[in-house]
Amino acid sequence: MYDVGTNRGCGGTGVWDGRKLLVSKNWKTWKVLANGPIRAVFELAYAPWDAGNGVKIAETKRFTVDAGTISTALRAGSILRRLRARMAN
Repeated sequence: MYDVGTNRGCGGTGVWDGRKLLVSKNWKTWKVLANGPIRAVFELAYAPWDAGNGVKIAETKRFTVDAGTISTALRAGSILRRLRARMAN
C-alpha cells in the first residue's frame, strides 16, 4: 500500500459542489472476482456517501491486475449510482 496522506490518491472519487470537494470514505467491503496465475480481479464497494443537495452516491470500483505488469490498473473505472436521500418526516 502507498500512503497518500489526506489527498484522494490514484482513483479517489470526489464531487465538486461549487464550493468544496465532497468525498467518499474508505471502502466498506471487498470481493475477489478472479485470482488466477495470469490475472487477478477484485472489487471495492463504498457505503453511500453525501454528494450534497440530498443526493447519495454508492460506488463500486473494479481493479484488474495482470501478471508481469509493473503497476496496477483501474480498468473498469467507477460505477456511480445516484440514490435519493430519505427525508425524515
